[in-house]
Amino acid sequence: MVRELTKVVYKPSVEGNEEFIVIVNPEEYKRWKEGDTTIPLVEVVDSYEIFWSNQGAQGLLGRPSKQQLENAFGTSKDDEVIKQILEKGKEESGKGIRTGDGATNLSKGSAAAEGGLAPQAEHRHIHDMPTTVILGAGIVGLSTAHALSALAPPDHRIHVVEPAPRLFSSASGQAAGFIAKDWFAPALAPLGLLSFDLHRDLAERHGGRARWGYSESVSYSLDHTYQSPDFPPDAQPRTNAPAEGIHGAQEPSDDRSSDTHQPPLLDGHGLDPNVSGLQFETGLEWLLNNQTRASAASSEAENASAPSSGSEGATVKRDDIPKWLRAEPEALEALSDKTSTAQVHPKRLCEFLLEQCLATGVIIHHPARATKLLRDEHDPDARSHIRVEYLGEVSDSPEGRTRVVDIPCDNIVIAAGCWTPQVYATLFPNASRMPRIAHLAGYSVTVKSKHWPPVPVSSNPDAIRVPRDAPVSDDESSSSVPAFLASTLCHAIFTDAPGFAPEIFSRITGDVWVGGLNTSDVRLPPLPTDAQIDATYVERLLAVARALCGEDIEVRKQSLCFRPVTATGRPIIARMHEADLGDGIKPAGWAGQGGVFVATGHGPWGISLSLGTGRIVAEMVLGRELSVDVSALSRWDGVIDYSTRSLTP
Repeated sequence: MVRELTKVVYKPSVEGNEEFIVIVNPEEYKRWKEGDTTIPLVEVVDSYEIFWSNQGAQGLLGRPSKQQLENAFGTSKDDEVIKQILEKGKEESGKGIRTGDGATNLSKGSAAAEGGLAPQAEHRHIHDMPTTVILGAGIVGLSTAHALSALAPPDHRIHVVEPAPRLFSSASGQAAGFIAKDWFAPALAPLGLLSFDLHRDLAERHGGRARWGYSESVSYSLDHTYQSPDFPPDAQPRTNAPAEGIHGAQEPSDDRSSDTHQPPLLDGHGLDPNVSGLQFETGLEWLLNNQTRASAASSEAENASAPSSGSEGATVKRDDIPKWLRAEPEALEALSDKTSTAQVHPKRLCEFLLEQCLATGVIIHHPARATKLLRDEHDPDARSHIRVEYLGEVSDSPEGRTRVVDIPCDNIVIAAGCWTPQVYATLFPNASRMPRIAHLAGYSVTVKSKHWPPVPVSSNPDAIRVPRDAPVSDDESSSSVPAFLASTLCHAIFTDAPGFAPEIFSRITGDVWVGGLNTSDVRLPPLPTDAQIDATYVERLLAVARALCGEDIEVRKQSLCFRPVTATGRPIIARMHEADLGDGIKPAGWAGQGGVFVATGHGPWGISLSLGTGRIVAEMVLGRELSVDVSALSRWDGVIDYSTRSLTP
């Protein structure tokens, strides 16, 4: 539908503040005229960059020039807001903003003004609306905003603050995107299952296959030592005959060149003897022991006596092997079938979540950072505010200037990944306990193989919502599901090499992601965009990629990202005890039970666990019963133990 909104150019009375554009809901204007509130700054967007970006002219969250604003809205200026609003609530030059397609963030709005808004000057109607501020616009922060916007009452305001000048510039945009159902330790198992189901459901409801590359996946362990260079000469070459294997029915496959039959030789890709002092560790046992996440999952399944699927140890047929992988069947062991693992393109998933958040009224402050908490000293009942400082230039002047806004804040969710301790210390400098988060630098390369073309995906929204049990048809013109949608799978390959454990994932976008090379020696930069890639690590990964995928691969991308890890290997998902936040201002939260939450430390499982984490944190914020038990994830000094305290209303 199209919302009718009224455009006004409003000039604040405060000396030195320039005009800014306000978009007002006509219904709220009517309420203002009838005396229900004091000023029509309700359901508004006050900043140039947020409104302008929704027009699509400058790209997401772009910042227009003064001339561009005048071209779009005219140059009308008037101190009296009412003179700019027609009785019907819409100027002739006003714009209808389409909602529901990620093109707006107007439905819940913001009331911040140029130059900062003192808490005591906040307009009472807006002041009374519950507000949550999420610090961090990575996949955990956006998943939380997405879930909260769905669960919270309509008057609940949601803000997301992100300091990095480029969104999704660390793990949220550069990770593998591997999704697992039951590859987790008992403490994480409920969250893992919840997240897996949420990923699947979201993809089915919104065409995730087309929009962010969601696909079922099959996982293998590759024992490269089993494949001697003298592998049996009578091994049968790949044929075009379809075969039945772990995947189920397969499409006919073309022959691969003879070099792709050669086994991968990884022994020569160990540590560079000229590089000393390298450490490959994560704070997670499976990486400390130089294992892949697959071997760790196998150990957990044995300990729990609960295998992840019926495919472990299944015979691997030649036609089960992905075309892009140089491997023999004898070297592969099936770890999971398509029912328990999946694949996404993480950056595209983040972009989708951001679109959905904007469509439901979430306000993005970017690039910006939270600097302090505030409260009116003369009003004991005053709400806390959080000061947000915009970074970079925000005007046409050569020197630029800083814009500061103070946002009402009942809840704070810190989902800043590796930077969580710094954010926490900034807001709570006297805290007696701090989240103990370390960082793990992870290198990866994304390559293109001629044996793995992008999977065609229909633009027809009905075609991309494929039931998991839908029939397969080779005739794409028929009414049944096209074969390429139902039978094309992604693959996850876990192997080992001296010094690290390579992980390789194919995506339906036509990419093959190669990673698993982690180091704690790289210093955490102030911002993820400040990361400097070391070519030595990249070359080691490319050597593995060529060994496993062939010499003719095309390098698409080289990446370095930072993942937050804890000493236990488990994430922290918890409401913080007020007593542990130290002296100072603290948001009250739901029913006065504390409004500071932390969600970080997911290590290599951030993408997989993101949607479940967002759901749980949203439920914590709203004081609801939690969907699954995450009590083990709050058992560390300084957080509320949800195994002994219920916040259910």
